[in-house]
Amino acid sequence: MRAQQMVGLLNAAVDDGDWLSTEDLAAGLSRVGEAAAVPVLTRAWSRTLHSHARAAYLRSLTVLRADGLAKLYAEAVDDCESEVRGLTSCPHDLTTRDDGAN
Repeated sequence: MRAQQMVGLLNAAVDDGDWLSTEDLAAGLSRVGEAAAVPVLTRAWSRTLHSHARAAYLRSLTVLRADGLAKLYAEAVDDCESEVRGLTSCPHDLTTRDDGAN
C-alpha cells in the first residue's frame, strides 16, 4: 500500500471516528516518514477521546517532526493516559536512530 493511500485511509477513519484503526495507520505513516500525514494526525489528536490513540498520534507527530509540537506536549502533560504523558518527557528518543544516522 502506498503512503498516500494510507493517508486517505487515516483521513476516512478520523472522519468516521474509527479510532482503533487509526493507531496502526499513524505508526505506519511515521515509519515511512510521510509528512503529508501531519495535518490528519493533528486533526485526529484534537478530535479523539480515545486516549490510547492519542499516544500513537503524538508518537507519529514527534517522529515526523511536525510543527506545533510544543503545544501538543503542553496538552499531553495533563493527559489521562500515562503513555501520552510519558512521551512528553523524552520526545527526542523518538527522533534519534540507534545507528547514529538522523
